[in-house]
Amino acid sequence: YRARLTGYEPAYTDWEPASQYTYFNLPPGDYAFEAMARGPSGRISEIEPFEFQVTPPWFRSPWIENLRLPIMAGLLAVLIWLYMRARVWRLEGERKRLASQVQQRTEALVAANRKLKQMAEIDELTGIANRRSFDQFLRRQIAQCHAAERPLALALIDLDQFKPYNDRYGHLAGDRVLRDTARCLEDGFGSGESLVARFGGDEFAAVLPGMDAE
Repeated sequence: YRARLTGYEPAYTDWEPASQYTYFNLPPGDYAFEAMARGPSGRISEIEPFEFQVTPPWFRSPWIENLRLPIMAGLLAVLIWLYMRARVWRLEGERKRLASQVQQRTEALVAANRKLKQMAEIDELTGIANRRSFDQFLRRQIAQCHAAERPLALALIDLDQFKPYNDRYGHLAGDRVLRDTARCLEDGFGSGESLVARFGGDEFAAVLPGMDAE
């Protein structure tokens, strides 16, 4: 036998005893299978060519082929968009994380500044205003009361015999007296405008805007 597949092979195969012919992965197109047989006497017989057509699968059809580039371009665009969105999401997450850190640190800084301001303006032992706060408040009230022609009273309080008491009962007892005195002065002089401060040691002061001598 010998055969050829027109449209795929240019010539017949050599004569051979095999009577089967197999073809793999034929490209799409029109074909005609031709075969002939030679008997023992040398007589040759041929079969009528078997014509057939190989059509491509749907994903290799011409319209799909024509759409391949737009589809690939679309997929590429989608991949690029997803990549950019992923970057945006990641950057947004990073921005939120940094914003949270900044907020936390800002709150911590505000708290620290508040504490420093408190330490700078509050007497640590008695919890009332210290000498620095007293000086600043008095200067402001002198200027404001002078401009508004209002009276301004200043009370200076000194604890008599505090040193002997401190020496006899100890510093802890003395500190307790200073704290109790500060509370009494706050209760007696405290108002929206006034300021009670520890002037120094066993001395206290009260600045009373709007209060006359009487």
